[in-house]
Amino acid sequence: MQGAKYDPARSTNDIAKAIRADIKAAMGKPAVDPWALPKGLKVSVRLDKFAGGCSITARITAFPGALLNPAAVVAQKLLPNEPLRYSRLTKEGDRVVAVLDGLMADYNFDKSDPQSDYFHVRFYGDAGVHHDYAAQRKLELLASPHLADLLADLAVTIAGRDLDMAKRTIATLNEGYADVPTERRELEALLFPKQREAA
Repeated sequence: MQGAKYDPARSTNDIAKAIRADIKAAMGKPAVDPWALPKGLKVSVRLDKFAGGCSITARITAFPGALLNPAAVVAQKLLPNEPLRYSRLTKEGDRVVAVLDGLMADYNFDKSDPQSDYFHVRFYGDAGVHHDYAAQRKLELLASPHLADLLADLAVTIAGRDLDMAKRTIATLNEGYADVPTERRELEALLFPKQREAA
C-alpha cells in the first residue's frame, strides 16, 4: 500500500505539517462530503522519533457534539468483565477517526508482512481520541441526568442478578450499529466507494 501523497524525499517533520494542513482544509469542506471534518474539532498531531523509525499520531482534543457511544460507556461501567460488543464512539466519532486515519495514510507506505513478523512503513501512525479528553467526556456522559438515573436502575437490576435484562437495556443505548464489523464495512463503503465497488 502506498498513499497518494507519498514522497520518499519528504521529511517526517514536513509530513506532520502537511497532515495538520489537510485536517484544517477538511474542516472547510461541505458537511455532505464524507471526508469533511466538523467545525469546532481540535486535533493534536504529534511526531515522535525513536531508534529504527518514527510515529505520527492524531489525537482528538475537542469534538463538537456526541462523541462516546452511551451503550459502550454504560457497559464498561456496569459490566466490566463482559466483552464489549459496542463501538466506543458514536457514528460521527468513528467517521472522524477514520477520516484522520485516511489523511495520514495518504503520506505513508506499508510493505509489512505481519505473518512473517516483517514491518516496513514510512512511519507508524494512528488516529484516536486523546485519553484525557475521552475520560472527561465519559465523566460528563455518566453525570448526565438521564444516564445517571438509568445507571442507578441498572445497578439494582445487576445486583438482582438479572444480567440478561441489563444487557437488553444497555443495547437500547447503542448508536444504531448491528456490530463493530458492520460499522467498519459501512465506513469503508462511505469513505472508499470505488475500492468497495472494485472488490
